[in-house]
Amino acid sequence: YRLDLWILPWIPYMDHPAILSTLLSDCKRKLKSSLSYLQRKLGKNDDLAFVLGSMEILKGWTGVYEPKVLHRLVSEYVSPYLARAIRKRKVALDVSNQDLSAVQASIKMYEASLLSDDEFLSIMEAELLSVWAMELNEALATK
Repeated sequence: YRLDLWILPWIPYMDHPAILSTLLSDCKRKLKSSLSYLQRKLGKNDDLAFVLGSMEILKGWTGVYEPKVLHRLVSEYVSPYLARAIRKRKVALDVSNQDLSAVQASIKMYEASLLSDDEFLSIMEAELLSVWAMELNEALATK
């Protein structure tokens, strides 16, 4: 299901523009199909596994497609799972008592140019910072 391992090595040998654009359209359709399959396979039980699997599927294509194309794919298929994975993780003031694996996954996706600036900031603000601010407010109110 790593389409990039099969297709990308052959792209330099395809010098006819019509073939390349058709191939990239087909590849994009197959990427969507791969993400849909991964969603069905994992279900809604493990959002973080879906996010990490999606990153593996998409990261090989960052140099092939325009960033906007990958950002739309991630926004449509992956971001809801990423947001839910962050929301499900415990946020606490005591850093030894929290799970930041979903936050680390979002940072990796952002660094791999799979998440747009706006999407990354939106997810961090809505799903992490707001919860952290409530925890901090509660901790300060009890002191």
